[in-house]
Amino acid sequence: MERKGFVFIFTNPCTMQAILLHFDHTIRLNKPSKKHSAPYITTYTGVENYSGKEKERNAVMDCLTVDNYKYMMEHINMLSTDPYELNSSNIGIYWNYFESSNSDWVKYINRTIELSEDEYDICVADEAYKEYVNSGKQSRSIEALWKELNL
Repeated sequence: MERKGFVFIFTNPCTMQAILLHFDHTIRLNKPSKKHSAPYITTYTGVENYSGKEKERNAVMDCLTVDNYKYMMEHINMLSTDPYELNSSNIGIYWNYFESSNSDWVKYINRTIELSEDEYDICVADEAYKEYVNSGKQSRSIEALWKELNL
Protein backbone atom coordinates (compact mmCIF):
# COMPACT_ATOMS: atom_id res chain seq x y z
CA MET A 1 0.00 0.00 0.00
CA GLU A 2 1.56 3.27 -1.11
CA ARG A 3 1.11 6.49 0.88
CA LYS A 4 1.73 9.80 -0.80
CA GLY A 5 1.67 13.46 0.12
CA PHE A 6 4.00 13.73 3.08
CA VAL A 7 6.23 16.68 3.84
CA PHE A 8 9.82 15.58 4.24
CA ILE A 9 12.36 18.04 5.60
CA PHE A 10 16.02 17.04 5.69
CA THR A 11 19.45 18.39 6.47
CA ASN A 12 22.34 16.16 5.42
CA PRO A 13 24.34 15.15 7.38
CA CYS A 14 22.36 16.52 10.35
CA THR A 15 20.33 19.43 11.70
CA MET A 16 23.45 20.83 13.36
CA GLN A 17 24.58 21.85 9.85
CA ALA A 18 21.69 24.35 9.67
CA ILE A 19 22.25 25.52 13.24
CA LEU A 20 25.93 26.22 12.64
CA LEU A 21 25.07 28.18 9.49
CA HIS A 22 23.66 30.81 11.88
CA PHE A 23 27.26 31.67 12.70
CA ASP A 24 29.51 30.72 9.78
CA HIS A 25 28.37 30.04 6.22
CA THR A 26 31.56 28.12 5.39
CA ILE A 27 31.00 25.26 7.85
CA ARG A 28 30.29 22.00 6.07
CA LEU A 29 29.88 19.03 8.38
CA ASN A 30 30.82 15.70 6.85
CA LYS A 31 29.24 13.42 9.47
CA PRO A 32 26.39 13.61 12.00
CA SER A 33 28.68 12.93 14.96
CA LYS A 34 28.16 15.23 17.97
CA LYS A 35 31.84 14.75 18.78
CA HIS A 36 32.73 16.05 15.31
CA SER A 37 30.44 19.09 15.68
CA ALA A 38 31.45 19.88 19.27
CA PRO A 39 34.47 22.12 18.48
CA TYR A 40 32.33 24.27 16.14
CA ILE A 41 29.59 24.47 18.76
CA THR A 42 32.10 25.57 21.39
CA THR A 43 33.56 28.21 19.07
CA TYR A 44 30.23 29.79 18.16
CA THR A 45 28.07 29.22 21.24
CA GLY A 46 30.49 28.65 24.13
CA VAL A 47 28.86 25.28 24.90
CA GLU A 48 31.77 22.96 25.63
CA ASN A 49 31.93 19.22 24.94
CA TYR A 50 28.51 19.20 23.27
CA SER A 51 26.83 15.80 23.54
CA GLY A 52 23.21 16.69 22.77
CA LYS A 53 21.86 16.76 26.31
CA GLU A 54 18.80 18.95 26.88
CA LYS A 55 20.70 21.60 28.83
CA GLU A 56 23.31 21.83 26.05
CA ARG A 57 20.65 21.98 23.32
CA ASN A 58 18.88 24.78 25.16
CA ALA A 59 22.15 26.70 25.58
CA VAL A 60 22.82 26.40 21.82
CA MET A 61 19.26 27.53 20.99
CA ASP A 62 19.70 30.54 23.29
CA CYS A 63 22.47 31.71 20.92
CA LEU A 64 20.16 31.86 17.91
CA THR A 65 18.98 35.39 17.23
CA VAL A 66 16.95 37.23 14.62
CA ASP A 67 20.16 38.61 13.13
CA ASN A 68 21.99 35.31 12.86
CA TYR A 69 18.76 33.68 11.61
CA LYS A 70 18.79 36.12 8.68
CA TYR A 71 22.46 35.27 8.10
CA MET A 72 21.65 31.55 8.13
CA MET A 73 18.73 32.01 5.73
CA GLU A 74 20.95 33.80 3.23
CA HIS A 75 23.28 30.85 3.15
CA ILE A 76 21.12 27.77 3.68
CA ASN A 77 19.35 28.48 0.41
CA MET A 78 22.74 28.11 -1.31
CA LEU A 79 22.99 24.45 -0.26
CA SER A 80 21.98 21.72 -2.65
CA THR A 81 18.48 20.32 -2.12
CA ASP A 82 19.53 16.81 -3.20
CA PRO A 83 19.01 14.59 -0.11
CA TYR A 84 21.76 12.21 -1.26
CA GLU A 85 24.36 14.95 -1.44
CA LEU A 86 26.45 15.77 1.62
CA ASN A 87 25.84 19.30 2.94
CA SER A 88 22.38 19.54 1.45
CA SER A 89 19.06 20.60 2.88
CA ASN A 90 15.58 21.56 1.82
CA ILE A 91 14.83 23.26 5.13
CA GLY A 92 15.38 26.70 3.58
CA ILE A 93 12.53 26.04 1.17
CA TYR A 94 10.14 25.40 4.05
CA TRP A 95 11.40 28.32 6.12
CA ASN A 96 10.75 30.55 3.12
CA TYR A 97 7.20 29.18 3.06
CA PHE A 98 6.83 29.82 6.81
CA GLU A 99 7.90 33.45 6.32
CA SER A 100 5.65 34.02 3.33
CA SER A 101 2.44 36.02 3.59
CA ASN A 102 0.88 33.60 1.08
CA SER A 103 -0.56 30.60 2.95
CA ASP A 104 -1.71 28.65 -0.12
CA TRP A 105 1.08 26.13 0.49
CA VAL A 106 -0.53 25.16 3.82
CA LYS A 107 -3.84 24.53 2.07
CA TYR A 108 -2.05 22.45 -0.58
CA ILE A 109 -0.28 20.31 2.04
CA ASN A 110 -3.48 19.85 4.05
CA ARG A 111 -5.41 18.87 0.92
CA THR A 112 -2.68 16.40 -0.07
CA ILE A 113 -2.62 14.83 3.39
CA GLU A 114 -6.41 14.57 3.47
CA LEU A 115 -6.44 12.87 0.07
CA SER A 116 -3.70 10.51 1.20
CA GLU A 117 -5.63 9.65 4.36
CA ASP A 118 -8.76 8.97 2.30
CA GLU A 119 -6.78 6.75 -0.09
CA TYR A 120 -5.24 4.94 2.88
CA ASP A 121 -8.65 4.39 4.50
CA ILE A 122 -10.00 2.96 1.25
CA CYS A 123 -7.01 0.61 0.93
CA VAL A 124 -7.37 -0.57 4.53
CA ALA A 125 -11.09 -1.17 4.03
CA ASP A 126 -10.43 -3.10 0.80
CA GLU A 127 -7.81 -5.27 2.51
CA ALA A 128 -10.12 -5.94 5.49
CA TYR A 129 -12.96 -6.91 3.14
CA LYS A 130 -10.68 -9.29 1.18
CA GLU A 131 -9.57 -10.91 4.46
CA TYR A 132 -13.22 -11.29 5.46
CA VAL A 133 -14.20 -12.87 2.14
CA ASN A 134 -11.17 -15.20 2.19
CA SER A 135 -12.00 -16.32 5.73
CA GLY A 136 -15.13 -18.07 4.47
CA LYS A 137 -17.38 -16.21 6.87
CA GLN A 138 -20.71 -15.00 5.59
CA SER A 139 -22.43 -11.75 6.30
CA ARG A 140 -26.00 -11.54 7.48
CA SER A 141 -28.55 -8.82 7.77
CA ILE A 142 -28.89 -6.63 10.85
CA GLU A 143 -32.37 -8.06 11.29
CA ALA A 144 -30.92 -11.57 11.64
CA LEU A 145 -28.52 -10.29 14.31
CA TRP A 146 -31.38 -8.63 16.19
CA LYS A 147 -33.38 -11.84 16.06
CA GLU A 148 -30.41 -13.83 17.38
CA LEU A 149 -30.05 -11.33 20.25
CA ASN A 150 -33.80 -11.35 20.91
CA LEU A 151 -34.09 -7.66 20.22
